[in-house]
Amino acid sequence: MKELSIPWLSTDVLRTITYALTPPQEQATKFPYGGFTSADQLTEMQIAQMVEWQVTETNSLQTCIRSLIRHQIDVRDSQILEGVHLLPQQVRSLVDDPACEGHVRAVFIVGHDESTQLEAMRKNTSHFDWLNGASDETYESVAAFVIAYGKFIREECERYRLPYIVRKGEFRQENEEILSVLMR
Repeated sequence: MKELSIPWLSTDVLRTITYALTPPQEQATKFPYGGFTSADQLTEMQIAQMVEWQVTETNSLQTCIRSLIRHQIDVRDSQILEGVHLLPQQVRSLVDDPACEGHVRAVFIVGHDESTQLEAMRKNTSHFDWLNGASDETYESVAAFVIAYGKFIREECERYRLPYIVRKGEFRQENEEILSVLMR
């Protein structure tokens, strides 16, 4: 964001808006994570279920995401849209859309190793770190989920011919690779 001087937006914001606009009787189906109130509850879930729920929530946001991207293109304004609510299949659809031609660039960032992921999560000092104060078991569960979801994303990137960067803990070098992909 700073290198490109482009504003950044997390898909978490779009999730909050879309959730609020979803009829109450559909919220639990479209946003299965909605009933969780703390990170510690994640340890009770199976990893495969977590990945499935993430994909369900991601699919529920697509109208909002596509609308935002099309709007930004129409008004000729750049935006970095970041978050787990972007799937390679949906990004490929945008890249191939004639109305978006040349305006959508993407790179997916995935983890590959639970211990590296766990170390990175524990070092996070962000003011919006939702894991702040979580148990060791929760950190381990979330790291396992991030790696499983990353594997899913890598496979989808290969299927839809989209670039991805594997985080291995060399953040400066990896960030340069990410920037290079976005600048193409």
